[in-house]
Parts: sequence; C-alpha cells; structure tokens
Amino acid sequence: MATKKTRSNRRAPPPSPWLREWQDALAAWPAIQRLDIISVGDVWGHAFHTTPRHELLHVLEGRAEIQFRGRLFHVATGDTFVIPQGTPHRDIRQAGADYRVLYVFFEWPKGARLLRRLKGETLTRLPQAAKAHVHAMMNELADEYQGKDQTAVERMHLLLLEILLALGRYAQPAPPAASNARRAAAERQRRRLAEAACEYLKAHYAEEISLEALAESHGVSPFNLSRGFSQEFGTSLFAMLARIRMDRARELLASGHSVKETAAAVGYANGNYFAKVFRRVTGRSPSEYLAAR
Repeated sequence: MATKKTRSNRRAPPPSPWLREWQDALAAWPAIQRLDIISVGDVWGHAFHTTPRHELLHVLEGRAEIQFRGRLFHVATGDTFVIPQGTPHRDIRQAGADYRVLYVFFEWPKGARLLRRLKGETLTRLPQAAKAHVHAMMNELADEYQGKDQTAVERMHLLLLEILLALGRYAQPAPPAASNARRAAAERQRRRLAEAACEYLKAHYAEEISLEALAESHGVSPFNLSRGFSQEFGTSLFAMLARIRMDRARELLASGHSVKETAAAVGYANGNYFAKVFRRVTGRSPSEYLAAR
C-alpha cells in the first residue's frame, strides 16, 4: 500500500473502571454447582434463609417480592436477580399465583465483590432489550444443563460468565451526555475522516489496501476508522472499496478490456476471485454483463 506512514502516539484507551475490575475477577471463572427450575411455594417466604453459594435467579413465570438487604423488590416474568452467598433473603410470591424460577447456584470467589454491587433496584429496572438478551441466555443455559452433550459443562460456564458480564454492563450508569457543541465537533471529525478515507479508496483502488496502514496514516485506530466509516456511509470500508472497483471494472469491460486485464487493473491478481466479487456486487458475472450490453 502506498500510504505515507506516520508514527502514531495514540494508544487504545484504558478499559473503564468497571470493566477493569471484571477483568481482574476473571482470573478464575464462576463455577456452576447446581441449576434448578422450581415452582416456588410459600415456604420460601415464611422466613429469611441463606445459601452457601451465590444465587442467580431468573423469573420464568409469575410475580413475587424479594426481601433482601432491608429492601423489598418486585420481580416479574423476565426479571433476573443476583443474591450473593450468605445473604439473608426471602421470596414472597403473590397469593394464589404461579411463580416459577430458574435458579443457578454457583461459586466465584474472585467475583464476590462485583456481585455485591449488582443492585436489585438496577437489575429490576433494566431496559426491555437487556432483559430479553439475558432471558435468551438463561434459556440456553437451562437447555445445556438438561442436555447430554459431553461438552455442555464448558459451554455452561461460558454462558454463566456471559450472563454475569451482561448484567454488570447493563447495571452501569449511563455516561453523561455530551454537549451539543462536543457532539457536533465529533461528528465533523468523523465525517472528515470517513470522507478522506473514501477519497483515498477512489484514488488508490488498484493497490493493495490495508485497514491498519490506512488508519495509522490518519492517526487513528483501525476500529475507530472502520466504525466511523460505517456510521458515515452505512457500509463497511471494504464493501465501499469493492463497489468502487466494480464501477471501474464495468467501464473497462465496456471499453473492450478482457476480464483478465480488467481484474488486474482494479486490484485483483486472481481473475476467478474478481469474477466472484463482480457477481456479488453487480448481480451478474463479467460475461453476463457484457452479453447484456
């Protein structure tokens, strides 16, 4: 690639404090001890009780109240709740109503402090999309637990980890909104970067183009360049490159160039691969394109 490379002093931003704590806790993964689907009776609401392990409970059906840490939390179908080990609590179901719960009992010494920070008032007020995401993973976890696949145990531990990480992320307070001026400045910078990258593609489409080198030449990370480009144009950088190449390829084919010559002229050393990309972008093979003219 012919981009002029400049030394970039930019580094990836450090992880946020909550993610850094989770990274430290992942030195040892949470380990499932037991999973139960229980139709909870009134016995669990008569008195406070504790368990020797952490509890992750997900309401499959019904409504109830969980008394926990001096608070009373209302839970309903789709809600998820975390009770750290040894914490007194009780489940009070509504009289005469079904209350079916998926319980996951697990150990996670490294993550005990993080679990205590998953506040009930936050977990019960998650956005509907977040609840749906967790609900799907909880159902998948139950399916794996009841299945007979020999590798199910490993997948269950990964699913539990993904569920806990999702709850931790969803429970974070929303970042403060940027001012209108800062937001407008960021949009202008993103637009300039995306347009500059697009102009480079138009000028150098016949060359080998690397996302890493293009990003470095603009002093940004490959992720930021790729994301900003997609946000600005609604397509990926390399999808745009293919479109630019195929637009030029149609011109060359129409002017009498062979498929092999055209492929080389727009940056493809392999004529068969060029033909595949041409069909994907235009909906026709090079020969079909010429026959239709």
